[in-house]
Amino acid sequence: MNGQVIYHLKSMPYGAEVLIYGTGGAGAELFEHIQRERQDITVLAFVDTYKESGNHCKKAIINVDKINQCYYGKYILIASVYFREISNELLKRGIENFSIYADCSEDDEYYSGMCKVALKVESNIVHFNNELPDIKTLRESTLICNFPVSVESSKRISVRLGLEEGMYAATNILDKSFSQIDKVLSSASLDVINVIDVEGDQKHLVKLLVYLSELKIGSIVVWKQPSKIKSIVSMYKFGITYLSIPKCGSSSIIDLLRTNFEDSFDESCKEHQVQEHSLLFHADVTGERFKGHHFFTVTRNPYTRLASLYNSRVKPGQYFSPALMKNYGDDSFKTFVRFVSSCPDAIAERHFQSQAYFLTIEDGVLLDAEIIHLEENSHLQTFLSEYVPTVRMSQHNRSRKKGQDYIAQYYTPELIRLVNQRYATDFEICKYPMH
Repeated sequence: MNGQVIYHLKSMPYGAEVLIYGTGGAGAELFEHIQRERQDITVLAFVDTYKESGNHCKKAIINVDKINQCYYGKYILIASVYFREISNELLKRGIENFSIYADCSEDDEYYSGMCKVALKVESNIVHFNNELPDIKTLRESTLICNFPVSVESSKRISVRLGLEEGMYAATNILDKSFSQIDKVLSSASLDVINVIDVEGDQKHLVKLLVYLSELKIGSIVVWKQPSKIKSIVSMYKFGITYLSIPKCGSSSIIDLLRTNFEDSFDESCKEHQVQEHSLLFHADVTGERFKGHHFFTVTRNPYTRLASLYNSRVKPGQYFSPALMKNYGDDSFKTFVRFVSSCPDAIAERHFQSQAYFLTIEDGVLLDAEIIHLEENSHLQTFLSEYVPTVRMSQHNRSRKKGQDYIAQYYTPELIRLVNQRYATDFEICKYPMH
């Protein structure tokens, strides 16, 4: 398997001892997969090109220069978007016992579904609203609701919205055949279908919209608000909470918080942990526990954030690439931006949801949070120094090579226009200048 790409852990030999090369989100995801699916595999440590020490997922981090000294001959799984550069580094050191891990099969249907819905948005067949409707105005229309699996939660939401029995067809992630929806559609007017999503599964919503859009329907109107459930790290003893936004250096920031705040983290919502051994939790940020908390987040220039996402998740021929090829015919950056510009936050994969979406709760209300630019590292240090005397800054993941200009490399005036439209709110609330 030397240097080959592996897509499933089942291809790994029983009882293998491995090193994971990559201390970002991909490395953590691979570690979690091993813990869940292949408990016979032992992860000895994580490897990083720049970091000399530290911990990731409660495992030691070693520098690439110490592999032969500490773990000579051990098998290496590369879990990083920089797999080409990492492969070359290993080969330079005479290390050939490695593979590139790229398990993306579970998300293929979801990504392809997003592309199909985005094309329907372009065709003016599917429309999205970032709010919930006045049910009284929809009494005569066909209503479909994507709700949580919990019967108690679904009843609570129905009462809150003013939905009465018989007014709507309900679906959730366990509904694989849409049988109840078929019954409603068989006797209803199909000029317009209103889909209301409250706390429903996002992938199931995409599947539902693909299913409906393949029927001969005039139009589909989707009503979905941003959730008050956010991914956070809470330094409860200090009364501060970090709001995590993907592709904004979150892995390095979480490591930084772990280093500087040690035992001050809120463990009370452990059942909502994003990944095992992670400090990141899903929590209702409007709850009593966060009253008086100082929220902060780290944002990134929308142009570079999107180009970085393309560089890491599409250009290597992984993740979105197969879905783009299947639905658009190519996976160029131009096509990717076209897709993203037509794919609303309500169904978008979290890495290209707008940054404003992570800072917005119900009814379009923005959280009162300190916004720190990833590009201005000193501002983060200044902010944290209000809570700890000496801030120990860790090595941030290098999202791009020094001197690389994403604007010049990737963007045309037309693509800049599309990004300006798609992320207009990001430019406004995060105070980045538009080109």
